[in-house]
Amino acid sequence: MNLIDKHQDTYNRAYGLALYNGANPEEVADSYHLALWFEGAEAGVKNQFLSIFDSSYCDVGLRVCDACGKFMTEGYLLFGLDHYACSRECAIKVFQWNGLGLITPGEAEKRLDRALEEEENDNFWTQWYQEL
Repeated sequence: MNLIDKHQDTYNRAYGLALYNGANPEEVADSYHLALWFEGAEAGVKNQFLSIFDSSYCDVGLRVCDACGKFMTEGYLLFGLDHYACSRECAIKVFQWNGLGLITPGEAEKRLDRALEEEENDNFWTQWYQEL
């Protein structure tokens, strides 16, 4: 199965799960809105949704915050695009955990600010919108 077929198959399974759990078809017409709908779903439905996906959320256009587990349609990409954070607070937590050992929130915030200022670094805020 090629990447496009895999993407479509994964989206179709998630779309079916959303409809089964009461989503209006117009609410989940693309992967961006599908992620938003599941963000508001009950924990059990969210777990079913996550079980559909491989470990690579990027293949299907969805990202999950490393700090709080929230589905993301915008947020920070950090540490060479290896980590996601949905908010500044979560980005600070990610920096706190991924420093050389556990560091204080204040030091993590300073490191985050420095990293975001360095243009050659792969740490930045962005928005995703991917329509099938």
